[in-house]
Amino acid sequence: MQLVPVDESQLVPAEGSQSCEKFKIQVPQAVEKVLAGAIRREMALEEIFAKQTSEIMQLNRLDLRSQLQFYVDSSPKSCKKGSSPLQLAYPCESSERSPLSTIPKSSEESAEQRLEKERSQWTETESKWISLVEELRLDLEASSAMAEKHKQELDLREEVLGRAERSNAGTCTHA
Repeated sequence: MQLVPVDESQLVPAEGSQSCEKFKIQVPQAVEKVLAGAIRREMALEEIFAKQTSEIMQLNRLDLRSQLQFYVDSSPKSCKKGSSPLQLAYPCESSERSPLSTIPKSSEESAEQRLEKERSQWTETESKWISLVEELRLDLEASSAMAEKHKQELDLREEVLGRAERSNAGTCTHA
């Protein structure tokens, strides 16, 4: 078989060569096999990727649900310790559970609808927690200001008491 350059990057069998026809048939078949194998591998990888993505999303939801369940389960214990803004906002005696702890699994709803519903419930709960944190921050600032005021009053009383004692001690020694 004799190869003849067509351009700088390609060699083809010379016309009239006996194996020219065989070569023209074999090359496309080989390329076709290579491409088919590559396509099969790519499809298999896409399938694996889709499964892993689905599993990751499911695990994330389970993790979030377990975290939420932990908070829901631990809330009554902290409420029994005493009065707090959390107790006022989320009474422990209520038989009503957080809407997030019981997300319905209706077969009629699509996964996207359930995800959207869950997302909106998370957003609502998050905004409630943000409000509670803000209330606690304000309470803490008020308590800190009150403590500072009491400290200043105590310092002033000690100063006045110290002056009075020095003044009494001075009058006692002169008498």
